[in-house]
Amino acid sequence: MDRAFGSAPTGIDPLDLDDLTAQLDLMPLHLELIAPALRTSTPKALVEQLRDSLDVASSVADSNPRHESLAAAIDSSVELLAAADRQLFDAIGVIRDGFAATDVASLLGQSPRQVRRQLSNLVTHSLLTIDRSSHPPRYRQAVAVRSHARGRLERAGLLTGAERSHTEFCLDAVTRLAPELLGPGEVEAVAELSRLGSQLDATHERLIRSNDAERSSRLSIGLATFALPRRDFPRIGWLTDTLGIPDVEDLDDYHELLATAAFMAWANNKFEESLRLCARAEKAARARSKPVPLKALQSRFMVSPYDSGKDDLLAALVDLSAEFERRGTPRERAGLAIVFTQGFAQAGRIEQAERSAQNAMALAVEADHPSTTARATWALGWARLATDPLAASRLFLASRRIASTVNNRIVEGMTTAALATSALRLGHYAQARSLLVDVIDLAERLNARRQLVLACREAVVLLAESGDEAGAAVVLGIVQLLDGGRRLLPEDHRRFERIAERLDLSTQVVAGDPLYQAGAIVRGLLLGEAPERPAQPE
Repeated sequence: MDRAFGSAPTGIDPLDLDDLTAQLDLMPLHLELIAPALRTSTPKALVEQLRDSLDVASSVADSNPRHESLAAAIDSSVELLAAADRQLFDAIGVIRDGFAATDVASLLGQSPRQVRRQLSNLVTHSLLTIDRSSHPPRYRQAVAVRSHARGRLERAGLLTGAERSHTEFCLDAVTRLAPELLGPGEVEAVAELSRLGSQLDATHERLIRSNDAERSSRLSIGLATFALPRRDFPRIGWLTDTLGIPDVEDLDDYHELLATAAFMAWANNKFEESLRLCARAEKAARARSKPVPLKALQSRFMVSPYDSGKDDLLAALVDLSAEFERRGTPRERAGLAIVFTQGFAQAGRIEQAERSAQNAMALAVEADHPSTTARATWALGWARLATDPLAASRLFLASRRIASTVNNRIVEGMTTAALATSALRLGHYAQARSLLVDVIDLAERLNARRQLVLACREAVVLLAESGDEAGAAVVLGIVQLLDGGRRLLPEDHRRFERIAERLDLSTQVVAGDPLYQAGAIVRGLLLGEAPERPAQPE
């Protein structure tokens, strides 16, 4: 790169230059061919030109015709290929970013062995790169090379058909893998969907562009189960995109689409939107003479603590339990048993919490679903926390290990917060505070504030009761900052306010404590004032 851009004019923005080299994928010949154009054009302008056309003239002092432009250089490499390899080069022009040989073999209906041989030929001619460190190895086309391949398809009148085939390939993959996300094949399904990555993004964009409501609904509902535990919000947003397609109301599964969107809105703390979508899902189900989707009932129940009294909440829970027992899968019934466990534990009804947690574990084993097993293990630990914090810690660690195998970030966060609480019960305050810092980081990165703030509630009380008022202020800061003053129940707010009134950070906090700011902010939020930072000791 130094040789290619060494003669470029000074004053060029390095970030713009990075964009240009990314467009060329750091391929040496491509960089050398484009570098002279920087004397008369900016990197930003060249990036735009390359998106429209690869015929950016080169002024390299060379009589070789293949060096006249970037397009000529790529074309000359393509022409050196055998006819079958040229066909393959054109076909993969519709695949965005990285892919495995098996993806191409499935897409084209060819043997993986033959495809690997042909891809190797493309690598030899610098038309592909290969990353052998990943499993399976992943191939990647430079943006400029892929653009050239798409142009060849378009000129041959084959682009639309190639994109249609790729869309069907991605839809078939999601349709096949979505049920596996809810069963024993979750680990493998997560790995395969993660690998497809940007190919699914391209499929979604094509379906929205073509107003294909039926296929877009299949894709967005199928991916929702993958996207939620991994806090993949762009793909969760595909449901909203699909609901904006004209005539989407005519779909047979429109009520399921609305219910899935309602559940995702609840998970993203959009409670009012979730309730609106629940109402639409219930209306659409009645119009189709179908039962109300369980996700709609579950979403309405999950939102109800924030806008209903205890009697309404109890009625909703009874109704939800009856529906889950009647038509819920073992995985869904395990999820409800976990909710009961939390409720019993927080109410101090330890024996009932233990029975509910054991029921959740039995259902999780029946479901043979890693994420559900992780959540049920966490619930069992939560039920035992008050009586045996050491045993609870072991269960929380087991839950976190299981969650990490399927990249379930929410359960990882819940177990981290639970581990902090068990550490507090065991008197390990430094470890607990360190774990709670991890909770802050997870909550910010995953936008999982509501889920993780609830897991911190008991830690506040434990720290305050232990006499570690500075520690209690820190956790109060965490809770209040994550919650934004909107999502905790009124009794929690009153309890936290009583604790906050007893805090005196000026004498309890060591100067320079990295957690000081969280405590200071919450004291200001709850009491209307923020203490001054203590002076550094001399």
